[in-house]
Amino acid sequence: MSSMEVILEQPSLLRLLAQDIYEHYTTSCDQDSSRVQKAMITCPNRKIAYKLLTIFKEFYPQWFEEKKSPNDALLNADELNKLEKMPTIAMVSSVGSNDEEEMNYLGCVNNSEYCSKLDNAFKEENSNFRVVIVVDMWITGFDVESLTYLYNYKPLQKHLLIQTISRVNRKYPGKEFGLIVDYIGIRNNMREAMKIYGGNTSIAPNDDDVEQAKEAFRAEMEVLKRLFTNYDLSAFLDPNCNPVDRYTLLVKAAEYVFYSTDMLNVESNQCSNRVSFKIYFLKSVQRMRVAFDIAHPSSVLTGEESALAQSFLAIAGFVRKMSGTSDIDADSMNSTVAKMVEEALKYNEIENVLDAGEEEDIFSPEYQEKLVNIKLPATKLEILVKMLRRQIKEYAKTNQVAAKAFNEMLEETIKEYHERRKHLSDEEAGQMQEKASDDIIKAATQQVWEILDKLKENKESFRKIGLTFEEKAFYDILVALRDEHNFEYGEDVEKDGVIVNEKCKNLAKKVKEIIDIKSSFADWLNNKNVRDNLKLEIKICLAKNGYPPQYSPEVFSKVMDQVENFEENSLLND
Repeated sequence: MSSMEVILEQPSLLRLLAQDIYEHYTTSCDQDSSRVQKAMITCPNRKIAYKLLTIFKEFYPQWFEEKKSPNDALLNADELNKLEKMPTIAMVSSVGSNDEEEMNYLGCVNNSEYCSKLDNAFKEENSNFRVVIVVDMWITGFDVESLTYLYNYKPLQKHLLIQTISRVNRKYPGKEFGLIVDYIGIRNNMREAMKIYGGNTSIAPNDDDVEQAKEAFRAEMEVLKRLFTNYDLSAFLDPNCNPVDRYTLLVKAAEYVFYSTDMLNVESNQCSNRVSFKIYFLKSVQRMRVAFDIAHPSSVLTGEESALAQSFLAIAGFVRKMSGTSDIDADSMNSTVAKMVEEALKYNEIENVLDAGEEEDIFSPEYQEKLVNIKLPATKLEILVKMLRRQIKEYAKTNQVAAKAFNEMLEETIKEYHERRKHLSDEEAGQMQEKASDDIIKAATQQVWEILDKLKENKESFRKIGLTFEEKAFYDILVALRDEHNFEYGEDVEKDGVIVNEKCKNLAKKVKEIIDIKSSFADWLNNKNVRDNLKLEIKICLAKNGYPPQYSPEVFSKVMDQVENFEENSLLND
């Protein structure tokens, strides 16, 4: 072992490495969850790679829980059936004769079957396997387009360096380039390799790049400062500022962004479009961030400029975190800004509402009281919508039909909200415009509350119908398909304020009973014989009960979609 490797295998150093990789990777994925981002960690030898793996297991055991995908609810049954259960992180390496005994499972030589599974899973976009630790395998000739991050902990030079960094240079939807995080210092070796093998030897931005970035940065900062003319941002310029004061600034600035009804012009493809104040602000921050990332490391900005830039990044991050009424591209904030926001939010009742919504019953009087107590009307609406979306998404895991109906109600409310704000008369100003905006926010908030109440009523209606919560999911699909395809089946009768159809009710119970029997087989979703038999029995059951009166493959297919969605999510919750 070289002297360099002796240093690199120090446990304290490996713990810092694991922590940095974990924080960077999870933050990056959370802030751009719309695309798949896989990662590779290169290590100098198997012993160091294995030590690093064990440190990840000690401090981040959740990465070793085997699942089919990071979020099974986002995939349909067919997509899930193609996947193997995998950990988030694994090590791939050839096996040496002097390796520790427990390392054999890593295999490729001694465990080629497992290696093949890892290979297939890493190339599969939807697989839960997202981070791989490698030594000598997969760093040449192994192409995965979604591989976005290369964390290098391995001395590299010449052709091996070029081949290794090329693992992240494949384009992928939402990915124009990969990111290399270098813990060793391969810059000089890279320059030498580029001289030998061709290409641009410039790795860092040159003076012209920095100067242009500085000018672009200052231009965008002027735009941002004009947007916040009436706000005192001095708290962000003081590194010793009280976190409570910093949080207060964040809240007021975010409320200002949410509340504004201004429509501003943006230039796009040689034409001008009008967008909301929020979109305009976030896009301006996005452009500023690109210039800031070049200019800031080059030390051409003043301390005040850097601090003010980070304040705008923090406000944008806060707005994205609270935003519920629109889908915003989640630009990643740098670690300084992320920590700034995190520190400020420790004093944040709004953050407590969001965090509590992960664990508490959103329908409980205690939780709803927390929502009511949020004093900022625009922020309250954003959070209420965000929490309702979360509830609808959770309900869809059991009852797709009902969840879809509630999602459509919510989207219509949001659409109406944006339309009304957009058409506020340009002539209205001052108190009149402020009152009109208040009325629009108040009306939308009331509509969202009503949807929330209806959702609660729907989720609890199974008792009045005389079904279990799970049986009602099948009852709803049977009634919905009957209405959608316009055929008669049973009679609807109102009981205790809900409509009950006895024929659909009895058929829902029979379908659920068949599923209960078949799902008792281990791993039934991956057992083709059991699945085929289940489909046949449900098909026979529907036919025997005259549903629908005329055979319809489409109706049967939609019933089976609900069956597979329900059972897959039931397994996840077991």
